[in-house]
Amino acid sequence: MSTFMPPLPVAKDPAGWTPGEILQSEDWLHRLSEEESDELISVAAADGSEIGDGSMEPSRLRLLEPQIERIASDLGSGPGLRVIRGVPVERLGEQGAAKAFMAIGRGIGEPMEQPGGVTLAHVRSGSRRQESCRSMAIWRMSSDFSA
Repeated sequence: MSTFMPPLPVAKDPAGWTPGEILQSEDWLHRLSEEESDELISVAAADGSEIGDGSMEPSRLRLLEPQIERIASDLGSGPGLRVIRGVPVERLGEQGAAKAFMAIGRGIGEPMEQPGGVTLAHVRSGSRRQESCRSMAIWRMSSDFSA
């Protein structure tokens, strides 16, 4: 005797997207306002620590706090990605951009050391040349941060 089994419902997972689906919306994207950019610059300038020395404390980004909370949520139970566009890397400089990235990252979680003792690596467009700076690899950054 056979028993009829209704079809199982399709599981909906916010992290189960295709490139075409994700590009239909910009919910995964945050464009920095001028005020948020100024806050990042201020936080990076006020932090006197060296990147990679382990002493950097999480900085308070009051204007970006809602976005940082959303990033943490989206990484854990959302689409698994967020992009912050318009990071003022030219105004921040390389060390300032690293400090801004770490401030945002520390709002999401704790940095984890990567292979080779690297805590933060910069991505450089163009050249594939790697330079050494203390305990991190340096690569050129674009004006987007992604998590």
